[in-house]
Amino acid sequence: MLSVFTLKAQQQSFKQTLDSIQKLRRLSINTDFDSELRIAYALKSSELAHQTKVDTIILRSDQRVAWVYLAMSRYKKTQEWSHKNLKLAKKLKDSSAMAFMNHYLGYSYDYQKAYNDSAYYYYYNAIKFFNSLKRKRQEADVLLNLSILQESNKDYIYAEQNVFRAIRLIQTLPETERNLNTLLSLYNLVGTISLEFKNYNKALEYYNKTIEITKKQSNTSNIYTNNLYVKINIALTYKEKKEYKKAIHIYKELLQDTEMYHKDPVSYAGVLNNLGEAKFFKKGPDDEILSLYKRAYHISDSLDAKLEITYFGNDLSEFYLSLHQKDSALHYSKRSYKLAKQINENEEVLRSLKLLSQAIEGETGKQYLYEYIKLNDSLITKERIARNKFALIQFETDEITEERDKVTKQKSLLFGISITLVVMLALAYLVFVQRSKNRKLLFEREQQKANESIYSLMLQQQSILEQGRTEERFRISEELHDGILSKLFGTRMGLGLLSKKISGDASVLKKHSDFINQMQEIETEIRDVSHALKNKLLSSTVDFVAIIEYYIKGLSELHLFDYNVYANPEIPWSTINDQIKVNLYRILQEGLQNIIKHAKASHVDVSFYIIDAHLELVIKDDGIGFDVKKQAKGIGLKNIKSRTQNLNGTLDIISNPDKGTLLTVRFPI
Repeated sequence: MLSVFTLKAQQQSFKQTLDSIQKLRRLSINTDFDSELRIAYALKSSELAHQTKVDTIILRSDQRVAWVYLAMSRYKKTQEWSHKNLKLAKKLKDSSAMAFMNHYLGYSYDYQKAYNDSAYYYYYNAIKFFNSLKRKRQEADVLLNLSILQESNKDYIYAEQNVFRAIRLIQTLPETERNLNTLLSLYNLVGTISLEFKNYNKALEYYNKTIEITKKQSNTSNIYTNNLYVKINIALTYKEKKEYKKAIHIYKELLQDTEMYHKDPVSYAGVLNNLGEAKFFKKGPDDEILSLYKRAYHISDSLDAKLEITYFGNDLSEFYLSLHQKDSALHYSKRSYKLAKQINENEEVLRSLKLLSQAIEGETGKQYLYEYIKLNDSLITKERIARNKFALIQFETDEITEERDKVTKQKSLLFGISITLVVMLALAYLVFVQRSKNRKLLFEREQQKANESIYSLMLQQQSILEQGRTEERFRISEELHDGILSKLFGTRMGLGLLSKKISGDASVLKKHSDFINQMQEIETEIRDVSHALKNKLLSSTVDFVAIIEYYIKGLSELHLFDYNVYANPEIPWSTINDQIKVNLYRILQEGLQNIIKHAKASHVDVSFYIIDAHLELVIKDDGIGFDVKKQAKGIGLKNIKSRTQNLNGTLDIISNPDKGTLLTVRFPI
């Protein structure tokens, strides 16, 4: 009886502890409390969880600790707890926890700047986990963070690829405030990347899309902030496009908002400075430009906004240099140089060095110029190294032909020919309906045989071992049938003839007869085995990916390039029919031949993914690239496009001169 009461007391105590843990977790995410109190609540929930000695409870509480530290931007602590949680999550095989911990680690390393490769690694893992869990919103969030990381390292092609992958995910989800915010950030990033590519029209298109999203939002704070930032970006685009009049109009319109200075003084200072810069480029009045620059500079100085002080100071230095007032230019560029180094803002360090080399004559000025060249070369090298590390493959670019008029004429001609052919075929069908059906069936059968023959040739290299086994099976079969079986048959017949001459006890004669019958049964079994060995077809299938690797290996040895082949293990190759594999193989052949002929690449990545019941083939090289608009007419690309259409798929090509090429084929399976 006492043991029953003890058990109930233990159960009640455990329930009370669990209730306390859950309450502490809720308190730790309450933003009404200050950060230290929230951390204290999270740590207390972890302490109680460890007392339960239940791993799942411990993991949930420790996850909350990592999240609170992340929300407080305490990245070292975030990493400490996330690594510990990741270890426990692996032990429990908790994919959800592993996904979130990888995301936390990626985010924390990302914002420490010096650990870009670690950030990329954990982001990539998080994406894989969320994708396998079909957590589309979380996958899109990580893709957004990864794209921002890639954009900041000037890996624009992959950044854009991942942005559009995230956009496709978000567009399948309900239009909640959070999802709209994510989509807005993605569109804004597309605009930023397009601006880097100097594709101003595309940048404006996506910036305007962000404005359309704000019309669907309900949070007034989000609407105000998002509208402000996107209008600043639109004005910046016009400024980069050298349409200064439009940029100035937007900046003036923004400054009419009397609340902006109080709500977002840093942005207010930025608008003032950008207005001054636009007027400077437009050759406006010097006194107006100087007034705007100085107002912006003083506001940022009063806010101790180091990045803005650095940027605005360099603008002032550049302005004073245009007036040949080198002392004033030197004053601002020196401070900008010092601050830029403090905050590790390399772009502004470079700009400051260049301005200092122009403001100071003689050997000192040359030293600044030498430092500029050295730092610039170092940054270019680091960016190249970073891009090489960022091997994650993603895409979204429309193929645009240069000769629109010519394409239109070709389409019109093709349409006319198609109509004529349809009419002729219809008439022929009415007269020779049955013959046409037979010919069509014969043609399809022959084409099917041709495709199977092509695939059989692909398998030939991998099937040598199986062929040897088959030949050995035939040899054994013939030996059994022609040798052993014949001898056994002769022996049985001889014994049968002797049985007529043997006399003796009836039981002995019966045993003699039984042995002869058993020999006949043995003959039958040997004959069955012989036939089975001879007639049984090989049932094993050759690994399609192994064929691909074998083919690429041969090319790489002949043409001296490195390669990497990745295939998602979840791809059901055995259920994909041979016609699809043949087309896929031919597309890969065309792509690799184009790389060998034109790209001068030293490394090629070939990847296969399965996403939402679609198979993706991605071919990436680090070659010289090409202008997609000008060179999309090549025979190789046309063949790839034709085979992609046969698969009811889509073809995307992302390439720029000296920046490599990314080719993606996507089709349903």
